[in-house]
Amino acid sequence: MKNNKLSQLLKEYPETKLLTQKWLSFNGISRQLVSIYCKNGRLNKISRGLYVIPGHTPEWYDYIFTLQSQLNIPIHVGGLTALALHEHIHDNYLSTTKDIELYRKSHISLPTWINDSYNDKSFIENKSNIFKNSNIGLITYRANNTKITISSPERAILEVISNIKDKTHFSMIHILMDNLDTLDPTKIENILIDCTSELTKRYFLFLSERINHAWFKDINLRTINAGTGSICIATNGYFDKKYKITVPTFYKKK
Repeated sequence: MKNNKLSQLLKEYPETKLLTQKWLSFNGISRQLVSIYCKNGRLNKISRGLYVIPGHTPEWYDYIFTLQSQLNIPIHVGGLTALALHEHIHDNYLSTTKDIELYRKSHISLPTWINDSYNDKSFIENKSNIFKNSNIGLITYRANNTKITISSPERAILEVISNIKDKTHFSMIHILMDNLDTLDPTKIENILIDCTSELTKRYFLFLSERINHAWFKDINLRTINAGTGSICIATNGYFDKKYKITVPTFYKKK
């Protein structure tokens, strides 16, 4: 009967490979029963409060699925990782990078096992939130039949831009933007309207116009409040009068 309890739960949730004690308890499986499962080989403990089904090697998306579906933590995969999943970055990006970019609100905390129990990748937490509606532009993505929540390409590129750090980052963002020729103008307009970062909005609009993407002409700029004051993102750079933003000098028209 005790064995049937776990079997029934896994039958109801076949995509589940990692199990938290909190979720098991919620479904009627006590700590004492979990201890029995571990002793008889039904479960393997990999960290405090986290278990894996024997014979399964968890992938990074299994951890995300567990956070989202079992613990109901409002976190999502975004930025560069999301763009890679949407195939807007070179094919081997996810296999060569160690970083999986996660986005969450500043007051949300994650369990310690998120990085303690997984060595193949590092989960990079971005605490900043540049959207009034925290769910705007989030979609369901299937990673090897495991459903996780990630950013759409329209949201992901704004997340990347919001984390501008240095000259190398400028060049990378330009290359990323150059590849985003299939963005949905309606979606990007709505996300830009919701975005609270004037810097992010202006740099995105500046690049979109400079690269001359076909979808850019379908965005109604009058609906987007990007502020009125001047913004500098590159010291001693080139000042673009239309968007009132100082960008690296390599953008200066010759």
